[in-house]
Amino acid sequence: WEELIDPVSGLPYFLHTVDGTTTWDRPTVGEQSKKSNALTSSDSITPTMLISLGKQKDSEEMSPLLPIVDINKFLSEQCRSLSSALKKLEDSFPPSSAQTLMSAAEASLVLLSHHIGSIAEHYCNGVGYIEEMLRSQL
Repeated sequence: WEELIDPVSGLPYFLHTVDGTTTWDRPTVGEQSKKSNALTSSDSITPTMLISLGKQKDSEEMSPLLPIVDINKFLSEQCRSLSSALKKLEDSFPPSSAQTLMSAAEASLVLLSHHIGSIAEHYCNGVGYIEEMLRSQL
């Protein structure tokens, strides 16, 4: 395991140098051979994982916010699935130098534009929900 510092939060995290997994918790000696519970490129988020997200240890105070570890799991899965989709496009479409209707680069732009639009829509829905909650409390 290698201890690194997260540039956003300034908190230490731990990288398993063999399989590339990361964790916020300091690994014990027995975990040296075990796989971390962080997502890797071959994992995907399942309903069972979603149920366990946000669960906290009994000694920790309950919070309506997801812990940073769970947020990082979601972001890791998002990056993995987006990279996988872009790789499939590269394999399916011809290179941009070919004289075709649509190249891999253009297909990637369409995918990323759709993805950004989806993120913006979810963000607007979330802000609208929060604003509606605040209005109902007045």
